Order: sequence, then C-alpha cells, then structure tokens
Amino acid sequence: MREIRINYSGVTLDIKGQYYEGCNATYMYPSDPTEFQSISIVCGDQDITDLLDGETITEIENKAAQQIQDEEEYHDSFI
Repeated sequence: MREIRINYSGVTLDIKGQYYEGCNATYMYPSDPTEFQSISIVCGDQDITDLLDGETITEIENKAAQQIQDEEEYHDSFI
C-alpha cells in the first residue's frame, strides 16, 4: 500500500493505492506497464472516489504512477 499527494487540475489530492513498477520488454517477455491502482482519493478530509467518473480516476492514477516513477528515478540518480 502506498500513499501519494498529487496536484490535479489545481486541486491537491491524497491517493492511497497499490503501485506496480513496470519492466522493459526482453526477447522472451513483453513489457509490463507501470501503473497505480487507487483504493481511495481524498480531497481535504473527504473521500471523493465515488464522485469521480472512471476516466478521471484513470487520469489521476496515471499522474500518481508518473510522479512515483519520477521520484524513484530522482532518488536512484544519487545512488
């Protein structure tokens, strides 16, 4: 389980969910995409997950996955 704070359309959201790190394709295996599957999306102190449509949730999850991936690449650059 992972929690991340993102800014979506000027609104700060706290997202809780599962992050899956993708992998590159090899000769024997296809690539596996990086993804984030949200369990809850909170704005302020209110869970707004049920108020959002599927497309918006997908956009938020993609933004969360990209932010986590960027943060991990940034931290890895110091190792």
